[in-house]
Amino acid sequence: MKKGFKFSCHPELDSGSIHSIEMDRFRVKPGMTWGGFTLAEVLITLGIIGVVAAIVMPSLIANYKKKVVINQLKTNYADITNGFKNIIADNGVDSLKDTEFFKLSMACGSDNTCDKSVYQQYMKKYFNVVETYYYVDQVADGVPTGTFTGAICNQWTGRGVMMYYYLNDNNTCYGVRQQSSKLANGTIMNWAFFDETTDAAWVAIDVNGKKPPNAWGRDVFHFIADNNGNLIPVASAKYAEIMAASGGDYNSNYWNPGGVSVCSKTSTGTGRGCSGRVYDEGWEINYW
Repeated sequence: MKKGFKFSCHPELDSGSIHSIEMDRFRVKPGMTWGGFTLAEVLITLGIIGVVAAIVMPSLIANYKKKVVINQLKTNYADITNGFKNIIADNGVDSLKDTEFFKLSMACGSDNTCDKSVYQQYMKKYFNVVETYYYVDQVADGVPTGTFTGAICNQWTGRGVMMYYYLNDNNTCYGVRQQSSKLANGTIMNWAFFDETTDAAWVAIDVNGKKPPNAWGRDVFHFIADNNGNLIPVASAKYAEIMAASGGDYNSNYWNPGGVSVCSKTSTGTGRGCSGRVYDEGWEINYW
């Protein structure tokens, strides 16, 4: 046998025949079907995915927005509380009302007799404040106080003052002249200090500053600061207890079941009581 000669037991199968047999494996024959999807099936599947996405996506987006707001609120709540408590500790006193900061706040919140340079040192050190819009300046600029609709709301919400839309009504707003301070993280803190009340101050936290929606219970939340430096959410159970102990009505100062502090998807009030609901329900927003 010569070198390189290939012997076949089937000489009748030449290379051309073998190629024909191999190609025949892939040839479509009558009755055979491919295992893929038809165009109609693909379109139906895409349609189903679109419908599911349209149902699910708004909920996912809403939950994400809630989570962002809550995280911002909890961070500011902790930072502001720590600021008050550190002021008390550094002054070597037991009550916020006994601090130099409180006295300065009382003066700066009503007239120009306070030493603003000293006050700003406090604000920057304890709350990381970068600028303050003082009460007297708001009076001079004509910042309104009360409940309004329409043009006045459009003019003054989102201006860095305590004027915010109702929870469920973007045509009605409520606000008062209170000192407004912008924090380094963009938060706006509106506050007023009181000497004649059991609590030391009222504090409204606007978690995203001038950005919309600028609405109570959505990006703005209301608190009181007690003499120990604790922030107590307005209309929370704890707040209602404090109000009841001083002669007020518990239910009207609680976010549920009602009164002016009610917080729900259908409430017609300002929504200031939503701070209490968020807090009482474990830092959750369940009313959007």
